[in-house]
Amino acid sequence: IVSIVVALLLPNWYTATVNAVPPQSNSSGVEGAMGNISSALKDIGLSKMGGGSSSDGYSLSVILESRSVKDSMIIKYDLRNHYDMKKNYPEEVMLEFEDNLFITYEKEGNILVSITDKDPELATRMANDYLVVANHFAADVYRRDQTLNREYMDNRMKTVDSTINAISEILAGLTESSLMFSPAEQAKAISTALVDLKALVYQYEIEYDMLKSTYGEKDPATIMKKNLLERSKSKLNELMKKPGFAGNFSLDQSGRIGIKYMMLYTEIEALSKAKAYLIPIYEKIKLDETKNMQTLLVLDKAIKPTKKSKPKRSVIVIGAIIGVFVLSVLIILILSSISNFKRKYHQISNDRN
Repeated sequence: IVSIVVALLLPNWYTATVNAVPPQSNSSGVEGAMGNISSALKDIGLSKMGGGSSSDGYSLSVILESRSVKDSMIIKYDLRNHYDMKKNYPEEVMLEFEDNLFITYEKEGNILVSITDKDPELATRMANDYLVVANHFAADVYRRDQTLNREYMDNRMKTVDSTINAISEILAGLTESSLMFSPAEQAKAISTALVDLKALVYQYEIEYDMLKSTYGEKDPATIMKKNLLERSKSKLNELMKKPGFAGNFSLDQSGRIGIKYMMLYTEIEALSKAKAYLIPIYEKIKLDETKNMQTLLVLDKAIKPTKKSKPKRSVIVIGAIIGVFVLSVLIILILSSISNFKRKYHQISNDRN
């Protein structure tokens, strides 16, 4: 009887449920290429990005179960007064709200958010608003993450540009001082000229030896050929030792200058290619930073419940009856045991007397 009276006096609670799904990942070919570039740059230390969207980088449960979302709901609906917990600590209000909040992650991928309250209309509004608040915080986290990525890429782009400018200044100074502007073409031209000059020296040596052996050293033709040979050797030695033939440097210094030029040129080319990879990623990050991203998409809005979710009065009454029955049996057994003990005790006492 008491259980029936108590069950009838308990207020009805209603549960409203909203069904939501995460957005389906739909990367285009360009976005896929950006992802591949991002992964490659991340492997070599040029990128810190971990994904294209918040759902890729963060678990949805982190957002839905966050204290910020729950606190926002408590403040928005003044649940401290609604639960009549004005004198309680905020942590106790949070625990009460969490007792009335149920988040279920279905194996099909959808998410069910249920809120239980005595007021069915309030439960419906809270269930629908819970996803709105969660989306707000998810978008905020996403934008902050993209802002950090954008700031990182800003610094990286500035570093690359400043390095290219600095190396370009050094390369320009080297070109002005040495007149080295195209090592490959200049080396080819120098090589061709030296080959022709050395071939001419060998030719003069052969002709001089032939004239010398035929007409002797005093012959005018031999003397003239000897002079041509000496002048050719002197010219070859001058080209090898003095600057001006290929640039403002001697040929014995051309290797060192050419290597320095190619190292600087290679560094500029490598940085330029790295910048070419960074530019589309940088533009995508700037676009994503301003994009209105929604983490959870509502599939079925919560509707006002017409049937109570608790209390289960029949369960309460049946449970109370079973409990009272078990308790009664235990009491009877205990009283019976005590009565038997007293009877035996008195019997033993009488037998002794």
